[in-house]
Amino acid sequence: MSGGRAAAAGLIVLALGVLGACGGAAAVTTPGAAPPASPGAAAAPPPRTPQTAALPGLDITLRPDGATGELAVDLVVSGPAEALSVLTLGEPGPAALARWTFRDDAGALPVDPASRAERVRFTRPAVGALRVHALFPAHPDPTGDAARIWVDPDRFEARGEAMLPLPEAFLDTPVPVHLVVQTGSLGSAGTRAGSTFGASSDHHFHARGRDLARATFAGGPAGMALFDAPEGHDEALWIGYTSFDPRPIAADVASFRTAVRTVLGDAAAGPSTLLIVSDARRQGAYHVERRSGGLVLHVGAAETWSAPLRITVATAVLQRWLGGELWIGPEGERRGEAVWFTEGVSRFVARDLLFRFGLITPDELRAEVEGQTATLLTSPLAERTQTDLAKDPSRPGVVPLLAARGALYAARVDALLRAKAGEKAGLTALLRELLAEARQKNAALPVRRWTELLTERLGADAESAYQRFVERGDGAPLPADILGPCLRGTKRTYAAFSLGFDLRGTLDRPDPRVLRGLDPKGPGARAGLREGDILESARHEEGRADVQAVVVVQRDGKEKTLRYLPVGKRADGLGFVRTDVPAERCVP
Repeated sequence: MSGGRAAAAGLIVLALGVLGACGGAAAVTTPGAAPPASPGAAAAPPPRTPQTAALPGLDITLRPDGATGELAVDLVVSGPAEALSVLTLGEPGPAALARWTFRDDAGALPVDPASRAERVRFTRPAVGALRVHALFPAHPDPTGDAARIWVDPDRFEARGEAMLPLPEAFLDTPVPVHLVVQTGSLGSAGTRAGSTFGASSDHHFHARGRDLARATFAGGPAGMALFDAPEGHDEALWIGYTSFDPRPIAADVASFRTAVRTVLGDAAAGPSTLLIVSDARRQGAYHVERRSGGLVLHVGAAETWSAPLRITVATAVLQRWLGGELWIGPEGERRGEAVWFTEGVSRFVARDLLFRFGLITPDELRAEVEGQTATLLTSPLAERTQTDLAKDPSRPGVVPLLAARGALYAARVDALLRAKAGEKAGLTALLRELLAEARQKNAALPVRRWTELLTERLGADAESAYQRFVERGDGAPLPADILGPCLRGTKRTYAAFSLGFDLRGTLDRPDPRVLRGLDPKGPGARAGLREGDILESARHEEGRADVQAVVVVQRDGKEKTLRYLPVGKRADGLGFVRTDVPAERCVP
């Protein structure tokens, strides 16, 4: 292990041993406990004086109402009159504009009748500060991957693009922001609130309007942790109850971020916040998303802190750089062609670092790689080219397939680089070089630049290898010894997980939930499912074709229960088995 990696690993081990061991101060509270003293934590914030018109700024107050399920938003916007003439809202509801009021120092501010909720114009220039009051109804289902606005008697969550009408002139201009979240109407004890900009209900920071629109705000019965050290500043806020203890997890994520900064040579990364929201989703249906200022993790209350979840969170941490500052491939309408890098290469680096730091076991590594191999070999889209797949990245199965191609290709490239030039010349060294170049150019880098650097290091077939493994998806690109001495390659038959119908599409339908996308030759149909059946419930282990699924449907007014193995396409490929090499010698 190189000196940089050893130092990073030391940081992670230290942080896992003692909460807050990043150095500096760590403060922790848990649901139901009195929160520590902090600005605005124990009482409503004092009256605030808006910024003067000469100094641009935003004062934002959020007031979720647990009784009505509504979210009130008040903005005080300061700046030159011309900067306040147009407001934008990223994802407005159909009746949003009807529930807004606008005032300035001269009184009511008339709205141009041609305005729409996503772009509001005024009939005269604003005088002094602009004051906006908006009222939003809650989204009815908090268990979606990204609920827009959710308020219940105890908790709330909202996305900036759904509820912040912001001056168009501020979208790309950093301005001072004062955020206050008033949670007095929420009924739970130990209520706290914050955002991906910080775990505080009264927070001062600087941000662009575009960043505010990409932030998430939440509150409820919560715990929090702060990690303040020379290596960086991290915060965590967890809302609701989870089966895992969020305190060591928060330390784990903060320390991993420090380690990544060390590996990628980034001494200037700003603070980051981990927001964990527990809701009613089923186990295995967790969702991790990068938002402005940090990460949001949605989990069901019964979710365990498993290796797949740890790798997913670590991948999201890495995407601050890989897929953020460093983007390989086209942007805009063709951005789906970059999924191999943004989702695949980042996932490989995440699981590789976790394994090298001793945070996942050889068996967990094997399960990760075999899962990607299964996706590569058994996907019904496996024959499609990357260009073809990228035309519709929202289609089910497209992103997992492109990500699997990218992750397995990255594993192969890393092994070849290390075999040729030693431990310090692996894929992370190449990524560090590309990251510096992307920063200098302040632009995405073409795939051509990726293959040029690999050609310099690995030889003339580097470009054709990229085309074969990523663009065409021809086969699993892993040699048998790629996972180190503790795992050796062996032949394995893979079976795709398939219920034989579109479960998500069926659940998204309003009642009655008639089966959607039933494959007439699939496992569900073979077990007895029919077109027109109404889904009552489906119990299964996601991704496990070897575990029986239990599907209950209504047919002709009668309930019918079907049990079957959710086995789809089968294919032979490379698998791995554990050797008798001691665990301390497992890292290649």
